[in-house]
Amino acid sequence: MIAVINLQPGSCKTLVAQRLHSVLETTHANVRLGNGSGSPRSDHLVIADMPSDLSGVDWRRQTAAADQLVISVPDDSQAANAAQWLLDKLTTEGRSELAESAIVAAIQTGRNRKLARRILRYFRARKAKVVRIKLRRDSVPNDDHAQWKPLAEAVLRSLQGSVPPGGDVVSPASTSFPLMSVTTGRP
Repeated sequence: MIAVINLQPGSCKTLVAQRLHSVLETTHANVRLGNGSGSPRSDHLVIADMPSDLSGVDWRRQTAAADQLVISVPDDSQAANAAQWLLDKLTTEGRSELAESAIVAAIQTGRNRKLARRILRYFRARKAKVVRIKLRRDSVPNDDHAQWKPLAEAVLRSLQGSVPPGGDVVSPASTSFPLMSVTTGRP
């Protein structure tokens, strides 16, 4: 199961899940899009659009069943902080392998270019794989598969075990710094 997650509402996670499904179903049979609830196991490759559940019941259960975690992070500080918190929480709960093997879908809308660069640097430094997806500002994303193929390819490579933890789909950054200046217990 591929779990697409960000605990912050409005983080483009549904868009990422839908586009990932759209690209993968053109080349692979048995790909199913799910809503992240219900039974996570099936004979299909399931792309689960995880609910934004801050209580922890759903996201903990579903991430425990995930073969691959994809974290949607648009150029929005609340979504970036929620993704940071999620990775921190997974690490403190003894699931650092899942956090380190996560693929971050860095959605760049052009709204905040400085924050978009910080997001790339930060998540690369966390040893997560980062795939940059550029969307035009204030436009409805189309079904063009070209901009979503790098994400699908990264997910498939990771599921096959050919990308080492910390492998990066875009060029590495030389510096990093935290997204949040004050860390709170929740995103």
